[in-house]
Amino acid sequence: MTVALFALLESFDYGFGTLTRPGPGFLPMVYSGLMALLGLAILLGAWRDDRRLPGTRVWPVLSVTVALLSWIWLVPRAGFFVATVTLIVISATAHTGSRPLPVLILAVVSAILGGLLFIWVFGVPLPMWWQFGD
Repeated sequence: MTVALFALLESFDYGFGTLTRPGPGFLPMVYSGLMALLGLAILLGAWRDDRRLPGTRVWPVLSVTVALLSWIWLVPRAGFFVATVTLIVISATAHTGSRPLPVLILAVVSAILGGLLFIWVFGVPLPMWWQFGD
């Protein structure tokens, strides 16, 4: 709900427009408002439920966070391919049952297909491979 309320407050800086001619703040305001209402409904439902939630394991959250941060750091330095393979391999450590070979195959295929789609088809300005001499 915090993210939704922050986005809602930020959307007030843009013009709302009308329903027939929406401005740049129309969709962010509508979507963040709906997200806040959904969060409120979930929160109210949780207050009425007396069951206890199981404890959160720290390792999966930590490994996925490290994987995302490593992708952000690696993309400009090592390229999309290496960053994506690293992301998937590190993220796979969140699950205790993952096996190395299927994870590596998934990582390589995902990096190749993702690079083809985002870099060459959509034209996203990211390097596919590392740049020598930069």
